[in-house]
Formats: sequence, structure tokens, C-alpha cells
Amino acid sequence: MKKNLFFAAAFVLVSGAAFAQGNQNIVTQTGTANEATVSQTGAANVSEIIQTGNLNTAEIEQIGDDNIAYQTQAGGVNGGAEGNIALIEQGVGAAASNNYAEQSQQDNSYDNLVSISQTGSENAAFQYQGLGSWDNVAVTSQAGVGNDAQQYQSNLSQQNILSIEQTGDRNIAGQEQTDRSAFNVAGIVQTGNRNQASQQQFLDAYENIAEITQSGDRNYAEQQQAIGESNIATAVQTGNGNYTEQFQQYGDMNNASITQTGNTNYAGQLQSGDSHRSTVTQTGNGNSVLSLQYN
Repeated sequence: MKKNLFFAAAFVLVSGAAFAQGNQNIVTQTGTANEATVSQTGAANVSEIIQTGNLNTAEIEQIGDDNIAYQTQAGGVNGGAEGNIALIEQGVGAAASNNYAEQSQQDNSYDNLVSISQTGSENAAFQYQGLGSWDNVAVTSQAGVGNDAQQYQSNLSQQNILSIEQTGDRNIAGQEQTDRSAFNVAGIVQTGNRNQASQQQFLDAYENIAEITQSGDRNYAEQQQAIGESNIATAVQTGNGNYTEQFQQYGDMNNASITQTGNTNYAGQLQSGDSHRSTVTQTGNGNSVLSLQYN
């Protein structure tokens, strides 16, 4: 009798542990020649893949605990989803926990690539490609705690590239390539804590380049390129509490560059028209400059 009770108790313990640590995965495919691959190692991970288009590829790999991953490759009222690739890796190379990743390729999206890689904990990443987007690439890499990254390529966005790399804690980065944007490149690299960066390339923006590099804590950088082509904007911040703004609108072949080394510096640049060049270099603390160029 004691032996039977022992085995009964052991069964309850094992069953309870398996239930508590079980991973969950849902895959729904409607279409032709779609591929989905899921690998989950750890406890209480959740993943879902929805494919209702054709020739799409989706892969999720999760190592760690309590991670969530969603992928959607689906058509909509404006068209289908075909030939897209979506990749999510959480905890590959090092365990991850409580991360969230979501990717959506839908509504007239073709031959796009999205990729999210997360190590650490409590990071969140979202990527969207849709509404007439073709041949775009969006990549996010996060290592640390509580980072947030969002990338959007939509509304006749074609052959654009987005990249976000975050190392540290509680950094925020957002990127948009929308509204008839094509052949643009935008990149954000954040190393440190609580930095914020934003990039927008939209409204007939073609062949523009935007780059932000932040090393330190609580820096802020914003770049906007609209209604123009072949513009270049670069911002490099090394230190703490620096602030940069760069706007290139209604013009072509402009070049704006800001380099900040120190703390609590401010630099702003606005270029409207063609063939302007502005270079700002700040070394020290508490400096401020505003550059306005028109023609």
C-alpha cells in the first residue's frame, strides 16, 4: 500500500511539472508550398504561425523560458502574401526569458525578409511588411533587458533595408519606410541603457541613407527623410543625455552629419532643397547648435 501511494505521489509531481513547463505551438497553413519550422527548448514558451499565402517560409527557435513568438504570412483585401521569409530566434547561444517577438507579412507583400534575434529577458520586437511591399529586408538583434524595437515597411515600400541592433537595457528604437519609399537604407546601433532612436523614410523617398549610433545612456536621436532622393544623414552619440534631430525634406543630394562626444549636447539640422552639406561636431558638455539650410 505504501509503495502504491509512493508511485501515485511521484506521478502527480511529474505530471504537475510537465504541465507547468510545457511549451505551446500552433501552426495554421492554407495555401500552396508554405514551410514552417518550430523548435522550442525550455519551459512555458508559446509560438504561433499563420500562413495563408503561397511559397512563404517561417521559422521559430526558442531556447529559455516564457518566450512568445508570433508570425503571420497572409493575404488581405489588397492582395496576397507570397515568397516571404520570417525568422525568429530567442535565446540561441544563450538562454532567454520573457521575450516577445511578432512578425507580420501580409496584404499584398511579396519576397520580403524579416529576422528577429533576442538574447536576454523582457525584450520586445515587432516587424510589419504589407500594403504593397516587395523585396524589403528588416533585421532586429537585441541583447540585454527590456529593449523595444519596431520596424514598418508598408504602403508601396520596395527594396528597402532596415536594421536595429540593441545591446544593453531598456533602449527604444523605431523605423519606418512607407508611402512610396524605395531603395532606402536605415540603421540604428544602440550600446548602453535607455537610449531612444527614431528613423522615418517616407513620401516618395528614394535611395536615402540614415544611420544612428549611440554609445552611452539616455541619448536621443531622430532622423526624417521625405520627398527627396540620394540624401544622407548620420548621427554618432558617445556619452550621456545627448539630443540630435535631423530633417531632410523636399530636396535631393543633401548630406547632414552630427558627432557628439560628451554629455547633454544638442544638435539640430534641417535641409530643404538640393545639394546642401552640414557637419556638426560637439566635444564637451552642454553645447547647442541649430543648422538650417534652404534653397
